Amino acid sequence: MTQAKVGSSRLYASLDALIEKGLVSYEVRNNVRYYKPEKIDALIEQSKESTKALVGLAEKIQSMTPAVVERNETNVFEGYHGFRRAFLEHVERMGTKEELRIIGFGANAPEKRALSKFLDEINVMATEKKCKTHILFDDKFSKKFGSANISKGTDVHFLPSSYFGPTAYNISKTEVLLSVWGKDPLVIRIRNPILVASFTAHFDFLLGLSKKNR
Repeated sequence: MTQAKVGSSRLYASLDALIEKGLVSYEVRNNVRYYKPEKIDALIEQSKESTKALVGLAEKIQSMTPAVVERNETNVFEGYHGFRRAFLEHVERMGTKEELRIIGFGANAPEKRALSKFLDEINVMATEKKCKTHILFDDKFSKKFGSANISKGTDVHFLPSSYFGPTAYNISKTEVLLSVWGKDPLVIRIRNPILVASFTAHFDFLLGLSKKNR
């Protein structure tokens, strides 16, 4: 202790820790403890086994496919740029050849020209993803808004104005967009499987009505 310049309490504490780890042993002669170092081969082997077990566990975890967890999420986008971002992200999140259902704005939607230009951009993106798009339009709105720019293969149907309001709906496999167009555009994006299923069923019901009204 004198040579090491270490206090006795600290030294004995260190020795006890080494004894617990199997690195030091002692024998007692005439009530005096004689300490001696032990071979660390066993400790090295134990460390190797622990490392091997950890590597095996890591490989097992990496090979596991994480479970898909449905998340409920609601986001609000305001203004023209927020409106545009919401729709662009909506299409970007869709898978290739996914179905997209759209209930359009009513005939009284303001600033139809700007809206038409914006929706053309979204339509091009959906076409590039080879999405199957189904659209329900207000029959009066279609004459003013026009459907000439709707891409080939898009399933377009019309219903009387009484079925439409100031809000439009985009329904994909995973989310619903509720959008209001005008001076202060607003989009509410909801990711909820129950709500998506409900809106999909509602759309398909309206689609059936539009086919009967042909």
